[in-house]
Amino acid sequence: MRIIIFLFTSIILLISSQSGILASSQTDSVIVKKDIPYSSRDSAKTRLDLYLPARSGGLRPGVLLVHGGGWRGGDRTQWGELARVLAKNGFVCASAGYRLLPEHPFPAAISDVRLAMDYFKSHAAEYSLDPKKVGAVGSSAGGHLVALLATIGPGDRLGDEEGKLSWDTRPQAVACYNPVLDFVNEPRIWPHQLLIFNETPEQALSLYLEESPALRVKGGEPPFLFLYGTQDDLTPEEKSRAMVTSLAAAGAPVEVAFFHGMKHGFGYSLVLPEQVRAAGVVADFFKRRLRY
Repeated sequence: MRIIIFLFTSIILLISSQSGILASSQTDSVIVKKDIPYSSRDSAKTRLDLYLPARSGGLRPGVLLVHGGGWRGGDRTQWGELARVLAKNGFVCASAGYRLLPEHPFPAAISDVRLAMDYFKSHAAEYSLDPKKVGAVGSSAGGHLVALLATIGPGDRLGDEEGKLSWDTRPQAVACYNPVLDFVNEPRIWPHQLLIFNETPEQALSLYLEESPALRVKGGEPPFLFLYGTQDDLTPEEKSRAMVTSLAAAGAPVEVAFFHGMKHGFGYSLVLPEQVRAAGVVADFFKRRLRY
C-alpha cells in the first residue's frame, strides 16, 4: 500500500497524535553505553553509542542513527536527544560515527554505515533487539547515507568490497531529515561535488550514479519518511520529489512531513515546538512501520 502525505491537513493529522507518544514514557530511564567499536579498524570514528530502554520487555525494535555534516564533519553525539526520546519509547538505539572526507573518500562512509548496521544486528541478543525490525534515521549527509543503505541489497558489494558482512544491512524503515539524494540531477549542492568525489560527473558518472539513492530505486525498498523544514534552503523538499515518485511507483510507502520555520539540520535539538513535533513524527513512524 502506498502512503504519500503532502497536504498540510494530512500532516497535521499525523502529528496531532504525537504529544502522547513523547509524554507517555518520559519517566522511563535510558541506559547509555558509549564508544563501542563496530569495526576492526577501531578508529575514533568507527564507533557507536547505544541508548537502551531501561525497562525489560522481550525483544524490541531498533533504530540506527547516522549524523550529518557534509560527509566532512559532525559526530555521533549529535543524535543524543532524539536517541533518548526513541529509547524512552521502547526502541534500542545505536548512534554511529563514520570515516569522513577528505581523508576517507567514498565509499568509506557507506562502508562504515553498513558495518555499523551489521554489528548492531549481529549483537541483537545482547541488547534485546529484534534484528528483523531495525529502522534508520539520518539528517543531510546522514540522510543520504541511510537512504543509500536502504537501496543496497545483500548481493551488492557497495561498501562491502571484502564480503565480510553477516547480515542484510538494509533497514526495515527509513526516516530522512532534509537528505541529499541525487548527485547527478540535483542542482549543485554544498559542498561542491568535486569536494566529495574529486572528479566531475563527466569524469566519474558511474560513481555519481552508484552513490545517488534516488537513482537506485528498483523495488523492494522499505517505508520512507522525509522530514523538511520550510526554511531549509540547502536541501528543500523539491529535491526529494524524484525519489518520492520512484519509491511510490515501486510500491514503497512514502510519507513527507513539513515543519514550519525550521532550517537545515533542525532535527538534532529538541528545544523548539516544531523540533519536538518532528521527534514525535519519527517515533510514530517507526512504531507503525516496525509494528511495535
